[in-house]
Formats: sequence, C-alpha cells, structure tokens
Amino acid sequence: MSALLLALLLAQNYQAWPVGPRTSGMGGAATALGVGSGNTLYNPAALAFSTQSTVTLSGQVFGLEGVSLRGELGDTTSHTNVGIFVIPSNMSLEVHGLDFGPLRLSDRWGLAVSMVAPLSFAVKSTVANSDNSTTVYRDVTETTLTIYNSLSYRFSEELGFGVSIVAMYRDAATISIAQRDGADGYQSLTYLRTEHTLGHTLDFGGQWRPANGLRVGFATRLPLQNVVGFGSERGRVTSYDRATGAFTLAAVDRNLELKYELPFRFNFGLAYEQPRRFAVAADVAVFTPYTYLAARDVDTGQTLLTRRLLPVVNFALGAEVWLGPRPLRFGLFTDFSPTGAVTVDGASQRIDRYGATIGTSFERPMFHSDVGLLFAAGRLQALGYDLAHGTFAPVLADGLQWRLMLTYATVLDY
Repeated sequence: MSALLLALLLAQNYQAWPVGPRTSGMGGAATALGVGSGNTLYNPAALAFSTQSTVTLSGQVFGLEGVSLRGELGDTTSHTNVGIFVIPSNMSLEVHGLDFGPLRLSDRWGLAVSMVAPLSFAVKSTVANSDNSTTVYRDVTETTLTIYNSLSYRFSEELGFGVSIVAMYRDAATISIAQRDGADGYQSLTYLRTEHTLGHTLDFGGQWRPANGLRVGFATRLPLQNVVGFGSERGRVTSYDRATGAFTLAAVDRNLELKYELPFRFNFGLAYEQPRRFAVAADVAVFTPYTYLAARDVDTGQTLLTRRLLPVVNFALGAEVWLGPRPLRFGLFTDFSPTGAVTVDGASQRIDRYGATIGTSFERPMFHSDVGLLFAAGRLQALGYDLAHGTFAPVLADGLQWRLMLTYATVLDY
C-alpha cells in the first residue's frame, strides 16, 4: 500500500521550457548571449553588459498540453487527454548605477530582482473504460515562486561577473481517485498528498564579450537547500467481494517533513553576434546527481522516499537573423528526464522531450515586445493501475506527451 501511494509522486525535469524575452525564441541558449535581468536565471552575469535600467514583464500566456497513454488501466486501450496551463511569468526590475549619498555605485554595477512564477500549473485527467467499469481521475496542481536577487560587475568592456541569491517557494497537491465496479466486486482508491517547501541557493556566472563578436559564458548553481518543508499524505483503499460479502479497508494518514532539492547545475555557452545583423548561440547544461525529494514521517521518524537522480546533459541551439528592422529567431533544445526506469518505489513519470522555438521582436520608443511559439514533445512512461484485471497493482503505461506554448514579454526602458 505504501509503495503504491509513493509511486503517485511526479518526477519533474529540470528545464521544461525556455524563459526570457530574447532567448525564449532561441531555445534558451542564453548563457553566453543573454543580456539583462530577464536572463539572470541562466547566468547572473547577463546584467553586466546591460546598459539601461529596465522593467521586464512576461504575460501569463496559456498553453496546451496533450498526453496519449496506452496501458494506463492495465489494458491495451490508448487514452488521450488535452489540458490548458499557464506559462511561467518573468517579472524583473534592473538598475545600473545607484547614488546612496556618500556611497555611489557606477554604471559598471548592475542590480536586479527577478521573479519567475507560474501562477498556476495544473494537470487534470479522467480515464474511463466501460468494458471494465473503471474510472481513474487525477488532479495535480503546483505553484512555484522563484526570486533571483542579482548583483553584477563589469570589470572591462569585455569581462563581467555576477552572483544571484535565489529563494524558492513551492506548493503542490496531488489527488488521485480510482474506482472499479464490476460483476465480481467493487474497488476504490483515494489518495491526497500536499507539499509546502521553502529553499535557497546561490548562482555564479561570468561572460566574456570581446569586440570581434565572440561571446563566451559560464554559470553554476549550487544545490537548492531546503529551509522548511511540511505536508501530509492521506490514502484510502476499499474493496468489496460480491461472492463472499467480504469488505476490506486500508488507510494511510501521515504528517510529513518534506525536503525538496535541486542538483548542481553547470552551464557553458558559446555564441557569435553581429548586432542587428545575425547571431548564433549554443548552450550545454549539466545537472549532477542529487537527492530530489525526501519525506520523513514526523511520528515515526521513517524516511518514506529518497530519490537519487541520474546525471542529465541538456543542449540548446539558437539563431537570430535580422530582416530589415525586425529579427527572426529560431531555437532547438532538449529536456531530458533525470529518472531511470519507472518502478513502483521510484518515479511515477519519465519523459525525454525535444523542443523547437520561433520568435520575433517589435520595437517601439521606450520599450520592445518579444513574441514566440514553442513546441516540445517526447515519449512518456508513467505508472498506471491494473484495473482491467480487477486489481490496483501498478503497471507501466507508455505514450506521447506534447506541449504548445505562446510566449510574450515586454521590456520597458527608463
């Protein structure tokens, strides 16, 4: 029972979509090319070569996500669901050069506060199979607020460094309900899990931008350290056998002390740019193994789940070509899963995504707006329930997940 409930936890990839005004259209290749507060989540040194104080606002734009799974109920039927969600917003304030009376910072210094926050992220799905009188309902919601407090310094016209103090709050809930009402009996499973965690970490980065157009960037993020975390787990399984009249009930009720942690991240980027003519960029992001999520039962002290993830190497490629007064941008990126084989006591989801982006920019006096499209898809493996044979035994489901997004950002210069 406990293993089944823990298997309902979702494992997340590290970079589900690019964020940032310019780089969202270039596949997220921002370590060497990105400039300004909108790119500090890739490299805090992006502030060093920005010359104007800005406000960046990314609109809460809706996207579509579709999932087609075969074997989710232990049968050979393929079930398809399509949902709507909100793309993370990126709201940033950036200033250069401050006067505090006796203390004055030159414009070589850059300060920024950037908030990356999906106002809501929800996955709702209902799967029904009339042949076996079964229904599965799942509702997963998550809200994450990440704040980057960044400081940069430009040592010369070619070299700059930056550091970010990062804080993240995460609130998540999972509800799963499975029911089967057949001729031989009735089975029902209800599971509810809530999570609330707060953590912090540091980012460091640098950029080298010589006048010949070459761009080199590097960045590293230390593991996200858990500050506080709590949650609860509630589960009920009921079964009724019509032949014998036997009725059984199993329950799990726990208060949890949670730890939500992210791994080391190392970014390296190369780019070449001729301003307002063309640019090309390539990024490599390496994520090292690290404990992802642990839940400790406050009553017994037992660690319910400790997951150690696989090394992940992701890539991003981007290009920009100016056609008269307007740029046209293209990008490719990968979003590989940090989990291995899907098992009962491990991750309940594994997906390796491949994505593409396209975008452009509209310039106006005092501000410019960036718009783009993103499409990503990959093979999905997830845990299902063997309801086709009258049990709740976990089974492996296999299918396809795709995602289509519209990105939008406005950068105000002041």
